[in-house]
Amino acid sequence: KEKKIDIAIHRNTSNNIRDFIKHLLEIKQINLGRFVYLDDGFYFFKNSQIASFLNTDYTVKLYKVFFPSNVENSKKIYISRRNAKWRKIINEIDYYSELEKYGFEILDLENFSVRDQIHKIQSAKKIIAPHGSGLAHILFAQADIKVVEVLQKNIPRKLTDLYSKYKIISQIKKNKHLHFGADLVSNDQIHEVITSDIRHYISTDVLRNNPYYKNLIVRENEIKKLI
Repeated sequence: KEKKIDIAIHRNTSNNIRDFIKHLLEIKQINLGRFVYLDDGFYFFKNSQIASFLNTDYTVKLYKVFFPSNVENSKKIYISRRNAKWRKIINEIDYYSELEKYGFEILDLENFSVRDQIHKIQSAKKIIAPHGSGLAHILFAQADIKVVEVLQKNIPRKLTDLYSKYKIISQIKKNKHLHFGADLVSNDQIHEVITSDIRHYISTDVLRNNPYYKNLIVRENEIKKLI
């Protein structure tokens, strides 16, 4: 009901997330007063509302209402994580020519505005992507598309729930969602990772040893199966 609001966010919140918040407010015709930037710590809020987390089923329904699509979904998209610090496919450049031969557009989503990201995903009938935040964009996609998620082979039981979240979204949207297993390889950026701010939230031991923070490689003889 508010027509102008201030929003508190962490100071480290990315520009893409800030743009997404602004886009949501525009859809609801709410003016953003200002972002209030928070650092780590405890805060006392007055005259404020704190948003609750929604379950996946309700989130999918909400996105369908907020982001209806009237574009033709005929494109094939490959979402790259080549600029990420972990779980990137280190040899993906080796099969770019195969992707392009089969009509795939290779995307680095962080290079697009929020509106353009949404439009790209809504126009897709098939999406290939390594497991990661880029796959959360299937929330914007039309229903009943094909999704191929590249992740590590032989997933440890303790990571099953973590790796299933995007497939759950697809099940609700009635997508055909396939898991494609790739081999784990060491992360040559791990020193950069463990000396970054993330070490305050995730232990160094986990960052060094948990396979979730390693990289992937697709075997040459399996590339066509992926595509």
